[in-house]
Amino acid sequence: MRQILELDMIHSAIREKIAHNRREIVDEVQAEIGKSRIVVVGMAQNPHCRRARRILDMAGRNYAYLEFGSYLNNWR
Repeated sequence: MRQILELDMIHSAIREKIAHNRREIVDEVQAEIGKSRIVVVGMAQNPHCRRARRILDMAGRNYAYLEFGSYLNNWR
């Protein structure tokens, strides 16, 4: 799990920008979490997400997969 800074460690001048950065993606993920028991969120070409989906498929588990960008597009 990725470490997240506490609010008091983030400079006040950028808190608002961080709070709304990519908000549409956060909203979409939260909506899917409300509908699906298992949600995999990833990027194209991400081997870890591909492996997780393969394991879930082999286990016969239903899941939602949301993909946002790739290593070469949107997330440099």
